[in-house]
Amino acid sequence: MFAHLSKLDISDKTHWVEFPEIHPDARVQILAAGESNPAYFSAALRKYGQQKAKAKTRQLSVADFDEARESERDLFGRFVVISWESLPAKEGGMVPFSRENAMDLCAHLPDWLFDRLRHRANEPSNFLDIGEDPLPDAAELAKNSESGSATI
Repeated sequence: MFAHLSKLDISDKTHWVEFPEIHPDARVQILAAGESNPAYFSAALRKYGQQKAKAKTRQLSVADFDEARESERDLFGRFVVISWESLPAKEGGMVPFSRENAMDLCAHLPDWLFDRLRHRANEPSNFLDIGEDPLPDAAELAKNSESGSATI
């Protein structure tokens, strides 16, 4: 009955995030930042477990928020960013993708651009690839009649 829901699996799906502020064609390819990305998820659980223990001993502050963002920068560089196109180097030319360069990019993106990347990676619907074969209409699945009442 629900086999069609397997299309909603986002494991190994990617999403492109555009950065026209950096270059007209700049975009970064990412994996989801969640359970569907086991390497990210395991590392995040370790980091956030440590931060949660600290939070119990005092009130959270802006510095705590900044520290969390910096932790995310590290995790995104290591486990979320997987490719890019058209990211210019300071000296000219384009920067080739590598894990080290991904970590450097995440470390140096302005907060508001990093937050765009973070927001996109944390939204599972960005990774859905339903394509030409969309999920069936809800009324069709429920086998509703044209009058809107369910047929039994």
